[in-house]
Amino acid sequence: LCYIALDRTDDAVAYTYIQRAAELWPFNRDRLDSLAQIAQLNRDTEGQISAYRYALQHFHNDGYFSLKLLHFLLQQGHTDYDDMLLLGDAAVHGLPNEVNAPFLRAYTLYLSGSVEAAHQQLQACYVFPSIPDGVYQLQQQLDASK
Repeated sequence: LCYIALDRTDDAVAYTYIQRAAELWPFNRDRLDSLAQIAQLNRDTEGQISAYRYALQHFHNDGYFSLKLLHFLLQQGHTDYDDMLLLGDAAVHGLPNEVNAPFLRAYTLYLSGSVEAAHQQLQACYVFPSIPDGVYQLQQQLDASK
């Protein structure tokens, strides 16, 4: 029903259905991810955070959900850096082949004022074959901070 509602561009109805599905089948990764995505479509910031936190309760230290939540919190300007660094740790360990995990963790370290630790974490990004532009931009900011 959720996907039918989405096809009809009725995001609010789709959101209600996917919330119910997540309650009935809480351990389904796809439904939990869909819940967060539909919350995003509805501009439900707290709903999106709740969906990711709920997923992390059931999939402890899951790299995928940790990275998604970390990225979202950074976009929203959250400043609970201790929590965000824990998410970054889980993302780095859970997704060893994902360049955005060490990049977002380095960015979090930079925002928290840990410039040297951010620089060290950022070095992990340079082993990947494809490096996002943000890595180079953060490197410039870190070099300017020294």
